[in-house]
Amino acid sequence: MATKQFNIRKKIAKHGENSIIVIPKLLQGELRPKMIVDIQIKVVENENLEEIKWKKKILIGLEKEQEEL
Repeated sequence: MATKQFNIRKKIAKHGENSIIVIPKLLQGELRPKMIVDIQIKVVENENLEEIKWKKKILIGLEKEQEEL
């Protein structure tokens, strides 16, 4: 069985009293409920919030371009 790898950078979200990581919809077809995955977490504390927002806007634009194709 081939191993697939995905690198994503996510902000930790809040769900009630729990902290969660939401999987992007872009990976919905690859990652399904009840799958077992290996997750490594690297904390990036010093990232500039404005830079993260700028990168997110670029990714959203790329996703829209992919949908149009």
